[in-house]
Amino acid sequence: MSIALGVVVLLPAIRLPEVSQISGGDASLDGLPGVAVIAEQVSSEVRTLGITEEWIAGRVTTALRRDSIPLLTRSDAFSSDRQPLLVARLQTVRLPGRTAFAWYLSLAVHQMVVTGSPRSPAVLATTWEASESIGVSSASSLRATVGGTLDSQAAEFARAWRRRSATE
Repeated sequence: MSIALGVVVLLPAIRLPEVSQISGGDASLDGLPGVAVIAEQVSSEVRTLGITEEWIAGRVTTALRRDSIPLLTRSDAFSSDRQPLLVARLQTVRLPGRTAFAWYLSLAVHQMVVTGSPRSPAVLATTWEASESIGVSSASSLRATVGGTLDSQAAEFARAWRRRSATE
């Protein structure tokens, strides 16, 4: 008779290495008038914990305002040639039989770009991304853990914005 024992270790967040096809880094932010903050839809399970698209976007917006990063409305961003969007994505999965969630969080700039071909149309592409994070958190600490990680990612974006501003 064998018994399998599974142990869940709760970690606040694990930084993933930055993996990107983007070689330009902060240079992709050059010339942008600002960004519009958008949060992607979250699962209904975390909505009950107070984690909503509005909360995520508000948290990022507050952090960027504090760092004097120019913010655009969605309509201003979409009327701009480059359509600069700063998109927050939170993906969560409830751990079976537990009151805990595994989660993934990213914050990325998406904008219109043109590829090298003269006849290719402009496409919306990811041009800059903060260090992604994954974690496992109890339901009671999920909002605080995700909020702290969002703050770190927004600060990373603010540093990149200032570096690109220093070179303009």
